[in-house]
Amino acid sequence: GHRQTAVAVEGATTISLFTSDGTFEFTTKVTDLGEEVDEDDGSGFKAPMNGSVVNILVSKGETVSAGDTLLIMEAMKMEHAVKAPVDGLVNEIFYSKGDLVDGGADLLAFEPLPLADD
Repeated sequence: GHRQTAVAVEGATTISLFTSDGTFEFTTKVTDLGEEVDEDDGSGFKAPMNGSVVNILVSKGETVSAGDTLLIMEAMKMEHAVKAPVDGLVNEIFYSKGDLVDGGADLLAFEPLPLADD
């Protein structure tokens, strides 16, 4: 084996791993153990690291589906797609294409849509 340096970024339902070989995205699963935890409500998206906004693929007021790419950032010569974790509504976009963004900054405001009753 060999050692490699990577940057890991935790999202609402994913973990993105940035390496020199590319970007790898993992979906997290949470088991309900009946414990009270302070959870992210999914209403905001944070920049995974310092970088620039390469493209914005949605507009304010747009309804999106889980997995849709909302915007693309570039950091350390790698692109990172920010995706919707669930179906929802884009309430506000805080940056424009070409803007420099600090890691941890709010990128957009997002409102998850209520789950349909089966």
